[in-house]
Amino acid sequence: HGLGDVKLVAISLKNDQVVEEFIFPSEIAGLGSLLNDFQVDAGGEKIYISDTSIWRQEPALIIYDVAQRRARRILERHASVSNGPYAVHIQGQPHKLLSTFVLKWGVDGIALSRDGRWLYYAPLNGGQLYRVATDVLNDENLKGDTMSSGVSRWAPISLTDGMTTDDEGRVYLGDMENGAIHRVDANGRLQTLLKD
Repeated sequence: HGLGDVKLVAISLKNDQVVEEFIFPSEIAGLGSLLNDFQVDAGGEKIYISDTSIWRQEPALIIYDVAQRRARRILERHASVSNGPYAVHIQGQPHKLLSTFVLKWGVDGIALSRDGRWLYYAPLNGGQLYRVATDVLNDENLKGDTMSSGVSRWAPISLTDGMTTDDEGRVYLGDMENGAIHRVDANGRLQTLLKD
């Protein structure tokens, strides 16, 4: 929650040595931020991170440029990253802090398409999957409304946290509220694959 250093660390699997460490400045990940899920592009050049921002309520996406060792916040408080209207229930019980405080989740799950062209993401309780072209995200000349115009609603979905993609352009969603796995096909249609 930004109470101390918020950092990104890479460790070599060959020798267990730290090979990269980046401490995010406070204007990128300050007090109340909650850097959550992330995706690394296939070339290892960009890392896309969701800032759920439960307490601060300033959710955003963060892009870290590996070569330049620089991060920037984008789409802060945009409707596509903001807390959704649905109460979160897990195993039939309301998800509250100390049984009292309703938690408001911003953008949480994110997934890159396998070809690296699209970033899919969703607020945990927003009921909507969004997507934006990575060309738009990586264009540092685009700001505010110009960048947000590249965001599109892709599919209505359940409450979701983790997600991934496959080679056929489909997005898989974990649904912790219903104990299910869903898939959104390449045309934006939702299908339940497993519920238990």
